[in-house]
Amino acid sequence: MSSESAEAPPSPRAQATPTTNGNSNGNGNGAIPAPVAALNENPQPRPLTKLEHALKTAISAAYNAEKYGSELGYVVRFDADAIKSMAITVLINMSGESRR
Repeated sequence: MSSESAEAPPSPRAQATPTTNGNSNGNGNGAIPAPVAALNENPQPRPLTKLEHALKTAISAAYNAEKYGSELGYVVRFDADAIKSMAITVLINMSGESRR
């Protein structure tokens, strides 16, 4: 049996430490604060913004439409501009739901 340890490498969170640079960020010493996630090992997931939800919905819809099209033998491919347009439409429709 090998004498080497089978430890996993430390996670990026464990390696996050404040660094210094020549630019001041307003805290007086030029240190860049460690990410909050590194300080809290069990961070609460933050809620999605409406824009994030709209973008994820558009990406998912485009992916599923491309997959469905290929199953039928109809190749369709959405580019970034098409997905952006879909996300904007989803976002507009989400904001209209509260007015109805």
